[in-house]
Amino acid sequence: MIKALSYGAPPHGGFAIGLDRYVALLVGRGNSSVPIRDVIAFPKSKEGNDLMTRCPVEATPSQLSRYGISMPVTNEVASDGIIEKDDKIQSPAH
Repeated sequence: MIKALSYGAPPHGGFAIGLDRYVALLVGRGNSSVPIRDVIAFPKSKEGNDLMTRCPVEATPSQLSRYGISMPVTNEVASDGIIEKDDKIQSPAH
């Protein structure tokens, strides 16, 4: 646990042990029909992004090269005008 925290504290500060569910019950006065989403402290956007920590983010080229990962991305425009990405992760040849 100490080693894990040496990489940085979680954005919730460690108070994520069901506290949101308990607060939802308190707000609803015991009624379990109150959704957790109404009382959650660190909500995600519809796309699943965390607006406080701005993650997930794309890795920078220097981060990818550090671990020997290359990501060739080719944008192809389909007949309906939608851009499709070919995100195949490949290891660089050594």
